[in-house]
Amino acid sequence: FAFELAVRKTTPQQRAGWNLATLRVILSAAEPIRPATVDALFAAFAASGIDRAAFFPAYGLAEHTVSVSMGGRAVLRVDKSALEAGRVVPCDQPAAVTYLGCGQITKPGAAVRIVDPVTHHPCGSGEVGEIWVDSPTKGLGYWGLDQESAETFHARIAGTDDPTGYLRTGDLGFLHDGELFVTGRRKDLIIVRGRNLYPADVEESVRDCHPLVRPGGLAAFGVDAGAGAGERLVLFVETRHDKVGTTEAEEIIQAVRRRVYEEHQIACHAVVLGQVGTVRKTTSGKVRRLACRQAYLSGEVAQARTTIRVAIAQPSTDILVPEAR
Repeated sequence: FAFELAVRKTTPQQRAGWNLATLRVILSAAEPIRPATVDALFAAFAASGIDRAAFFPAYGLAEHTVSVSMGGRAVLRVDKSALEAGRVVPCDQPAAVTYLGCGQITKPGAAVRIVDPVTHHPCGSGEVGEIWVDSPTKGLGYWGLDQESAETFHARIAGTDDPTGYLRTGDLGFLHDGELFVTGRRKDLIIVRGRNLYPADVEESVRDCHPLVRPGGLAAFGVDAGAGAGERLVLFVETRHDKVGTTEAEEIIQAVRRRVYEEHQIACHAVVLGQVGTVRKTTSGKVRRLACRQAYLSGEVAQARTTIRVAIAQPSTDILVPEAR
């Protein structure tokens, strides 16, 4: 978000007048790192003398007293279909998903394992799993919650003689050539017909599908399809203008549906079009996808004054650009 804001709110003339050659570290963590956003930042500020080597992707979390890895340098393109099946297959196809590494595990005494979140068995090489962490800076647990603390802060890897109690981060990712890559939050994962869709990837694919879509105002999440059929995809989409006409609203909705199908080969069950504030966020600007889901299921968003339109696909099957009701 900060990188996009810096590019959007400055002019080429301003950037040409600044000297950023002495900037040594640009630490990026706490949210998914989009390669295109990073590229745009360094291209825009090239005239300021900014050094690409100053960019340091990192990964950490509060329960671990923050730092886990830092100084990522690897750029890895992986097959999208394989990734949806939980496998990491490097490829150079145009439709590949690009990830920036979050660095090697160099923190003294730190150990990172990729583990199946259901069976607790270790994942093999080239498999996506939950990131488990241990180090001297790991928290002891949640105050007054012994059971939750044991399950989250002192988890054991099944099928091994490893006595370590690991912190379950709730994040999904993988290790490649010793570098940590983060793919998304486990609780945010959308499972459609056995395919694992990462909300950030869906949101990224539609951010430029129409001029009135706000890139920072998107939230993708899943809702139960019923009868063991997995989930359906719902998208909250904020518009750049508070007032959008009926024709424009329909154009935006269809543009979103079309782009999602083109990029992910699934249909949106519903598209919720709204003003700024429709997408629930934390005080630090992170998208609260579970809160968005709750607002959708409770009917709260349909009645909100900021909502422009709620379009539900009929029929709710996967067809190219379903008709909105």
